[in-house]
Amino acid sequence: QIYRFASIAERNMLAQKEHDENQAIQVCEDLLSNLYEIPVQVVDAEFQFDRKKLTVYYGSEYSVNFRPFIRELYCLYKSRIWLERVYSAQQQTTSNSKPASLNVAPAGYYSPVQVAKTPLVESNKSYKNLTHHPLQIKK
Repeated sequence: QIYRFASIAERNMLAQKEHDENQAIQVCEDLLSNLYEIPVQVVDAEFQFDRKKLTVYYGSEYSVNFRPFIRELYCLYKSRIWLERVYSAQQQTTSNSKPASLNVAPAGYYSPVQVAKTPLVESNKSYKNLTHHPLQIKK
């Protein structure tokens, strides 16, 4: 149900949110490549409209302890961090040890996405060299 049309300011905030989500993906990839030796692929990142929660969708063949990663992201964004693992189609067909209900992302999020199995290439980019701080909202 639609209650009202979005204002111009809200449309501008949505465009800025999408831009910040793209930057968050780059930040997450850089942090993961610096913190972990195993390949972890960042599939997507999503802010809530009020920016109180950042959801990061990732794919990995291995179980990963993300505590240092979450600490770094929290220090950077000052919002709740939620990590959601997405499984590739190959992982779903070969994984007999997990119930089928665990192989799919929860309803309303993402359907399973094909995750690249190639290791991440360490990038030369640093999240400190972004065009603006990820929390800074342009007015």
